[in-house]
Amino acid sequence: MPSGLDAVTTEANAAFCQAADMVKHMLGQALQLDAAHPKHITIAQDMARALLFNNKKKKERKDMIKYERKWTPRQVIYQQKCEEVLKRIKDESGAKPGGPSMFKHYQAAVKGVMAELSDAKLEKAKETAEEWSNNFPPPKIQA
Repeated sequence: MPSGLDAVTTEANAAFCQAADMVKHMLGQALQLDAAHPKHITIAQDMARALLFNNKKKKERKDMIKYERKWTPRQVIYQQKCEEVLKRIKDESGAKPGGPSMFKHYQAAVKGVMAELSDAKLEKAKETAEEWSNNFPPPKIQA
């Protein structure tokens, strides 16, 4: 069984041979052209362009959309205790939940909710964040 290096070498040699055959074919065609004929000059230029630019490796396209999300314990706590966070924002600042002034007070409210949690619940939130990052969050959270 050939090793990984042998397979790469064989593939590279095959690609090189294919390119050499293409050059040989194009040179044979180019030798038949008359250098003084204007139409043949255009044909020779097209052949050179095809030889130089049509044989590049195609780049693999990447998806424009990122289909995964890295969850943090803070995000998990906000998702699980959303009503409590919004209530705290409304009580402390008087800002209407969903309004533009609410965002100034968001982090402080989430931090306050996290400070009230026990160590066991914070550890549970870390585990949940890891699980949601590796798998998927529940459908209620996804929507």
